Amino acid sequence: MKAKILLADDDEEVLAALSAMLASEDYDVVVAKNGREAIEHFQEGRFDIALLDLNMPVKGGWEAFERLTGIHPLLQVIVITARPDQYPLAAAAGVAALMEKPLDLPLLLRTIDEIRLVQAGLLTACAGMAGLVLSHGLPGVVASACLAGLGLACVYPITISLLSREFGSASSRIGSLMFTLSNIGGGLLPWMVGVSSNHFGTLKTGLAVPLLGSALMYALYLREWRAATVAAAD
Repeated sequence: MKAKILLADDDEEVLAALSAMLASEDYDVVVAKNGREAIEHFQEGRFDIALLDLNMPVKGGWEAFERLTGIHPLLQVIVITARPDQYPLAAAAGVAALMEKPLDLPLLLRTIDEIRLVQAGLLTACAGMAGLVLSHGLPGVVASACLAGLGLACVYPITISLLSREFGSASSRIGSLMFTLSNIGGGLLPWMVGVSSNHFGTLKTGLAVPLLGSALMYALYLREWRAATVAAAD
């Protein structure tokens, strides 16, 4: 099922082009010409992703961002701007992505698809981990393990791709750090499962460790907890 997208931009040509492109990809698109309209539309329905231009009349993009994420902290927001100096502010605010005008439309579509794919992957991994905890036989364990692996398979490469576009030249250092931490986590996970199982006397409790880890990854990816509050106007 395709996502429902809220698209807000005061440039009617940009609004028409983006809405037509997204509609052609079977996305359900609702358009707004300023920040106030975006907030009103958002209060009337459920949206999966918001595309917000920063420089809008009535209410700017950052003000709309604050209101929308205040209503729905799990909302994924892609910020659109002609100002490259907004990258640090966007990273601190926890936006899903920041894209500069003129927009690369294929890249925008890919970014939306990647965000949705990682969300689905982490949910699939959580379902697989839960299956491991609840399984009573070998077939259930094997099926659950395959489901968990399938869900996690897309998370790392897509996250690295998103980081590369978001942080530019600094992405290589961040990618190296993530690679190192993922290797450490891969080594520690079996040990943590073993320690938990021995402590509580059951393997099911140990298998709850990767389930909790997957759930935490999903929550962090959706920016439920934001590192900073946007205080600046466009």
